[in-house]
Amino acid sequence: MQQIKKEYDFFISHASEDKEIFVRPLAEELIKLGFNVWYDELTLKIGDSLFEEISDGIKKSNYGLVIVSENFLKKEWTKKELNGLISKEIFTKEKTILPVWLNISYNEIYSLSPILADKLSIQVTNNEIDKVIEKILKLSEIDLVDYENIKKKSNS
Repeated sequence: MQQIKKEYDFFISHASEDKEIFVRPLAEELIKLGFNVWYDELTLKIGDSLFEEISDGIKKSNYGLVIVSENFLKKEWTKKELNGLISKEIFTKEKTILPVWLNISYNEIYSLSPILADKLSIQVTNNEIDKVIEKILKLSEIDLVDYENIKKKSNS
């Protein structure tokens, strides 16, 4: 089933504790490569309703890039975002959730969500942003383009 182009390529779900070390640099790299990204720091404005804006971001995104970490598992809000993405995936019958496991094990993921543990994921440590970008480029029908060449062009 072909996905309809949405306003955002990716909705990034994450714990705020992971912003500095991983999420912000990942979002910045995706934007530099030309992707439209729903990322709280860039999208939310003072006075916005978190519930409405996040729900809208999930609806208007092709994929939910879910950065699962120990911090993520401790938060109620991230669980709500994940539930929203799971509902979207069930409703649309399209692959929506792209899990990135940040410094976390299969057992820890399984304890939160056996459904999420079943999904093929990208396992990374704090500094492996390039690993995520490479997988995303393959997913986004640009798999014939070499990531290093894209990165060189974006740095020019």
